[in-house]
Amino acid sequence: MTAVVAIIRIVRGNVSPQLFVLAAIIAQFYGVWPYVFHDPLYASLRYLAVGTIWGLLYWKRGWLAAALGHGLTHLILDPLLLLGLVHTA
Repeated sequence: MTAVVAIIRIVRGNVSPQLFVLAAIIAQFYGVWPYVFHDPLYASLRYLAVGTIWGLLYWKRGWLAAALGHGLTHLILDPLLLLGLVHTA
């Protein structure tokens, strides 16, 4: 994401909030494009949406905040997701 924002800044001179979101999406898409083409709905929700949020958190609050938020999400939401999926079957 940092490289994408740097390129936008070189080309445009300033980076609007919309371009920050675009940079986050581009950075995520770069890593998960094969999955997006294979299963667009799942990959968009699983990778692009969540990764864009982490990218914006990284940009606004720094790497440590994004890393802690990511890790805590797995510690808290993964068990809740497991419980929800087990009890709906």
